Amino acid sequence: FNDYVEVLVETGVVGLLLFVGLIYLVLSSYKLRQDYINLFICPFIIYLILSLVSYPINAISTKIIFFFLIASISSFVSNHENNVSLLNLNKWVFLILLIVSIPLSLKQVTKYQKYKTWLLAFIEYNAGYYEDSEAYYRQIYKDLMYDRYYSRMFAECLYKNQEYTEALDVLVNAKVVVPDPELFILMGNLYRENKQYSMAFECFENARYMVPGRILPKYYLMKTCFETGDTIKANTYIKEILGMEIKINSELTQEIISEIKAMH
Repeated sequence: FNDYVEVLVETGVVGLLLFVGLIYLVLSSYKLRQDYINLFICPFIIYLILSLVSYPINAISTKIIFFFLIASISSFVSNHENNVSLLNLNKWVFLILLIVSIPLSLKQVTKYQKYKTWLLAFIEYNAGYYEDSEAYYRQIYKDLMYDRYYSRMFAECLYKNQEYTEALDVLVNAKVVVPDPELFILMGNLYRENKQYSMAFECFENARYMVPGRILPKYYLMKTCFETGDTIKANTYIKEILGMEIKINSELTQEIISEIKAMH
């Protein structure tokens, strides 16, 4: 829940320095045109503060607004000989950049079409038409196979259609690039369906260590222990869950606690 930490982890020190440099240039331009920039600097600073406790710059909708603010501030900054934030491009350099941007833009249009297919798959899934949903998911698998949300939703669809082995293959491919606790929980349940309990334990343990404060991985570890006959270890997880501080009192959490109390 911190944009700066995410930038550092994903792009390294160089990426973080470039990002901080961009912020510095935007804020330093304030002294050049205070009359127009007030409207844009204030929301920009709010973004920077929110980024300390959330990720507004990495959410698609708010990311668009973030760069819109930067572009607006840039457009109001007048030419100034000491203003290092202005980038004067030679017309040939600009032309080359424009030509390079064309295939990149076309690629984004193609990706947009894939996401439209994903939306159809999502609608069919929620309507309970799992076979139709699977057909849509298959059309875009090669393009979105490393998207964690897509992979998880496709695997859930395959799970509904009882295609456990293929669902596992989808998640195994995805976790190499985007290790995510939800992926590991789903993988663990798929391994449980295949009676591969050692692999299920490993997946649930991974999810547990990734988000130590969550009940769900511990709950599935307990379930797996009971299925394998290890009641002693299962009771250890029961005590651990009942002793946890509930941070998000969701309906699922209440159901888990009620089930455990009834068993205990």
